[in-house]
Amino acid sequence: MQKNQTKEKIKNSLLSLIENNHFEKITATEVSQKAHISRSNLYNYYKNKDQIIDGIVEDHVAYFRKIYQNRYNYYDISDFLNELSDLLIHKSSNLKIILNLPSRFSDKFKNEIKSIVKKTYLHNKYKHPTIKSVPTDYEIQFMYLLTFNYILYTINNPQKNLEIIESINKIQKLFIK
Repeated sequence: MQKNQTKEKIKNSLLSLIENNHFEKITATEVSQKAHISRSNLYNYYKNKDQIIDGIVEDHVAYFRKIYQNRYNYYDISDFLNELSDLLIHKSSNLKIILNLPSRFSDKFKNEIKSIVKKTYLHNKYKHPTIKSVPTDYEIQFMYLLTFNYILYTINNPQKNLEIIESINKIQKLFIK
């Protein structure tokens, strides 16, 4: 338990430092001081700050994956979108930081989200057949862009927008028979 708490403290300390400093200029010493641990203890958990950010990105992808796995289980996805909205609102400041990091990190997050959308979509395509005239690759790209734009909108306007949720729900119903 102590190990996980220390790792979380380190990740939260780095996120806190990034809010007011450029990522590249933050030092391991600053992170360890903010986390109230020794620098050598920091290195017991992470080799460098890139590895800390990788852990933060993985945590946020895991939150998204957990919610998204039920995305296509229903014809009406309002409940899913409400749950996703709650997550995005709760994690909006961290997600803004992730998306404003150097591209090696932000692109990793975007690619992981795209992968989740694709895997979930393909896995559930047979539960809810889609319009046959629309190529699957197009549907996947469309759903990813719709999802990612919703993420961006919600983290920049951290409140539930029921009109957008209803619109996305209607869009999904256009693709599903």
